[in-house]
Amino acid sequence: MAAWLIFVLPLVAAALGALANFLSSRLLFGPLPFGGRFRPALVRNAGPVADRLAEGLGRTLHPGPLFQLMEPEKIAAAVAQAVIGRLDEHVDEIMRERNAVLWDNLPRAARMRVYSRVERQLPSIFDNLIDDLAIHMDELTDFQALLRDVIGQRQDLLAASLAEAMHEECRFLRRCGAFVGLILGGIQSFVWWQHPHAWWLIVTATAIPVMAVQFPRMLLYRHGAIPLSAHRAGEGLALVVSRRLAGDVFNARHLLHAVVTGPHASRARSLIRRHMRPLIETGLVRTTLQILFGVEAYAHIKQTVTERVTALTLDTLEGGYLDERQGARIEQACRERLQALPADEVRSLVQPLLDEGLWWRLVAVAGLGLLVGLLEVALFGGLSA
Repeated sequence: MAAWLIFVLPLVAAALGALANFLSSRLLFGPLPFGGRFRPALVRNAGPVADRLAEGLGRTLHPGPLFQLMEPEKIAAAVAQAVIGRLDEHVDEIMRERNAVLWDNLPRAARMRVYSRVERQLPSIFDNLIDDLAIHMDELTDFQALLRDVIGQRQDLLAASLAEAMHEECRFLRRCGAFVGLILGGIQSFVWWQHPHAWWLIVTATAIPVMAVQFPRMLLYRHGAIPLSAHRAGEGLALVVSRRLAGDVFNARHLLHAVVTGPHASRARSLIRRHMRPLIETGLVRTTLQILFGVEAYAHIKQTVTERVTALTLDTLEGGYLDERQGARIEQACRERLQALPADEVRSLVQPLLDEGLWWRLVAVAGLGLLVGLLEVALFGGLSA
């Protein structure tokens, strides 16, 4: 066999190891050069991936502390203003249901007294309501389900975001894969020097890319041989998740929408209704209405006003018009919490993502190695001694 092949085969194996890791990364994150039914593993299995990622993030990020950063007092003022703007017509409608003639003929000053008293109560009521929601936010939202829905709906963005977050890790895998390929290529060439059989080139060329993918991945996360990698992965993941994904979840609009429409919506409605009950219980308004309509009618009016204002509040919270000016502040808080994760937790969060679709990716890189092995036999087989 030509002596120069001893040096060529390790170089080919090194290039094959790096290429195998590049191909594995593309099959995991994308983009793929071919379309159709072939999609990156993280996109193809976005549902289970979103479940795992949401579970991991949900253990670290909690809606209550994040909601406290969204200036609840401004949210309360905005909701109160929106409800007040629609309140007079509802009060008129409720009063006319009991006695339209009496209410319409009531002096305007008397009606305005009822309006103004209710409107003066609302700001403090909403301050207390939003504070109460903030305290119970963790209990009123299924935060993991909210994360899972948002992540699962943006499959391509998820894959692109994770690819950006793990850019340094993918570079390490390619470099380490090239090094592993170089070592295995040296063993390949040495054995072939002693026993120049074509089958040896084919078998080893098929095995080298598989080992060049597997060994660096195990080194990186399973055995913790590169402890700084987990720190880098945590920083990258924190940066990307907080910037690209958190904006779809960590804002007042989405959190409050989840509160009033989620699995705990009935509890949220009860909490809102409880805060609205004192609306017309103050002495002057209560006395005025009892004199005008009677005690029994007053009880009905009180219940109806509570239900109407509760409905208005729910519509306002669900409507999504609220200002989202605190995005940068929330993003920073999310990033700090994620970056503070211990290395073991980062590893447990990231490793399953890198393992997604692993067997199919190994089959693909083995196929690449098989093609290279056949090419080596065609080029170098005739040069054996």
